[in-house]
Amino acid sequence: MSSNEPTHTPLLPTLRADLELSVAPDEEDGKPIWMLFDPVHSSFTRIDWIQFEIIKRLDRTQTMQELLNRLNQETTIREDSHEILVFLDELIKHGLTTQTLYKHSSKLTAEQERQRVGFCKWLIFHYLYFRVPILHPDKFLENTLSIFKLLSSRIMLIIYLLLSLGGIYFLTQRFSEYIHTFTNFINPKGVLIYGITIALLKLVHEFSHAYTAKYYGNRVPTIGLAFIVLWPIPYCDVTDSWRMHSRRQRLKISAAGICAELIIAGIALFIWGISKNNSPLKSITFVLSSISLIGTLLVNLNPLMRFDGYYLFSDITGIDNLQSRAFNMTRWFYRRKILGIKLECPEPQLSVKRKFFMIAYSICTWIYRFFLYTGIALVVYYTFPKVIGIFLFAIEIFIFLLRPLYSEVTIDYKLLRGRRLSIRSALCIIFLFCLLIWLALPFSRYSSIPAITATDEFQIIYSPRPGLIENIAIERGSKITKGQQLLQIYSKELQSRLKLAQLTIRQLASDLRQISSLPEHKDLLPQTREAYLQAKANLRSLEEEAEQNTIYADIDGTVTDLKETLKNGVAVYTGEELGKIYNLQNLSLRLYTTSEQATYLEIGDHLEFIPNYTSYQDIRFPVEVTSIRPTREAYLKHPELASVYKGDLEVIPDRDGRLKLAKPYFEVECKFLGDTTPLRFDQPGRVNFWSRPRSYFKELGDHVYQILMRESGI
Repeated sequence: MSSNEPTHTPLLPTLRADLELSVAPDEEDGKPIWMLFDPVHSSFTRIDWIQFEIIKRLDRTQTMQELLNRLNQETTIREDSHEILVFLDELIKHGLTTQTLYKHSSKLTAEQERQRVGFCKWLIFHYLYFRVPILHPDKFLENTLSIFKLLSSRIMLIIYLLLSLGGIYFLTQRFSEYIHTFTNFINPKGVLIYGITIALLKLVHEFSHAYTAKYYGNRVPTIGLAFIVLWPIPYCDVTDSWRMHSRRQRLKISAAGICAELIIAGIALFIWGISKNNSPLKSITFVLSSISLIGTLLVNLNPLMRFDGYYLFSDITGIDNLQSRAFNMTRWFYRRKILGIKLECPEPQLSVKRKFFMIAYSICTWIYRFFLYTGIALVVYYTFPKVIGIFLFAIEIFIFLLRPLYSEVTIDYKLLRGRRLSIRSALCIIFLFCLLIWLALPFSRYSSIPAITATDEFQIIYSPRPGLIENIAIERGSKITKGQQLLQIYSKELQSRLKLAQLTIRQLASDLRQISSLPEHKDLLPQTREAYLQAKANLRSLEEEAEQNTIYADIDGTVTDLKETLKNGVAVYTGEELGKIYNLQNLSLRLYTTSEQATYLEIGDHLEFIPNYTSYQDIRFPVEVTSIRPTREAYLKHPELASVYKGDLEVIPDRDGRLKLAKPYFEVECKFLGDTTPLRFDQPGRVNFWSRPRSYFKELGDHVYQILMRESGI
């Protein structure tokens, strides 16, 4: 032993005198639980029976042996000194003792230095989440509690219920009108109205929690704003409710805010239903009801985040500290079952069913948080200026995703180090090593690209002018030859003009004969002849128009589309599309590839096309790449591939009805190398092929580098 270290037996710390110990609801198996309240930090620590017996005996300064003797004499507990020291260390870390375990001054100084956080590091971590207390409402709540009791009395709850049922009835009867009202508020004024309404509703929400907690005798020290990535969210500190033994009362406190918003939504829906159209009251109640419903159903009731839904879910399932306990259970499960590390279950008393539930809950929470944190990072990236956005994006990805992952991997490595590898551990390491190799090294990768059949030789049948359909000579699927008559359009107005023109010509011809035979009228001859020639020209023009009413095929092909209502006597208007003819003998294939996929293709490559939704899905049609367009496509010309029609390409319809591609895609044209008889025009499908060797890690690095260069403007 070093000469600087003391040789006497170290004394154990004592518990702070201001701490409060209260009984908590029992566990599912009847195991008693206590809550240790720290009034300085307004926090609660959950302890079990063994920890409770240890805490009771931290009433005076003593050695470890003295504490063990007291436990052996007064209880049936047979804990070893190591387990007790671990528990005492946790109490010390939370500041619940009057002094620390004996440690040399150099060790205490080193620990203090490790815990010290610089300003930059503090700012980086705390801009993501911090609280700002605004109100200290405890005395105000106590003075106005009688008003809350009146508003929450049984008769008022019945009134709320009846009004809400009426509001739900109006909503079901006029749901379409309610949904379409949202479009009236998609403007700066509407956003401002929604913002003010959200603030007022959240104030009511938090005061509902506060009044309910006060009703059951709890202290409410603060109400304020919590900032999550600088986005303000109201909070109410009802931590005092954890000292309550009744889980039902805690459930009421957690549900108070949601219930208040649902009551407001129900009453607002009722008033909306009985209000006159375009009245200010109707608009106000619509905003109130929509925000209350959306906020409650999508945010507050979500049990995967620490909002009201989580605490409700925790009380309903009877599992306090659900997330932390579920995470610990899942870590134990995968370390024991997958890595093969023999660890003791953190809660062996729980049933198998309860353990499975906690593991399933934690996995769902991790998946949800992955997408949520990624979404938050993207919002930050697009909100701030580019360079700052990239920096903050990287920070959030590191803090939320990479840092926890690194911490878990580090702990797993320490647990595996020095142990004899089990079969499970060896298999897991081999699997991870093979996965890393597969991602890092260049291998030929299997790719799948959306594709659709097309042809450049087609004819769209239009109506040249308004009229009535007659003499239809085609139907869907008809084989057509070039020059074949397809249909005629009868125009009563055009026929009348033709008859009038013919009568005019006959009359002018008669006038010319009479003028030519009468010398005294020869001065009228030039004028009459000019009128006659103009009439003949007008007749020829009308006859040409009449000829256009008979529509002929311009190509050899097949009628693939024909208007369903097309039959004799049906009226059509100018420019109306009546059908389409495609030459299916010259089918080609159009592929839409991402920029990465386009680099894997070259002219002359042989691929395979697999059509969708046909009896030929098991048939592979060989194709050859003939051209790759160097510029991206702005709009999708084939609706069958659009996401809005259950296709694979994400599109955004614009105001003109065109389908704008949401991501950069490049069009690749291929020719079929065999028989295409089974295929039809606009037949969607996929092209599958093995690309040239490539590394996923290299692709990811190149993609990130391109984004950094593009967005930073370097």
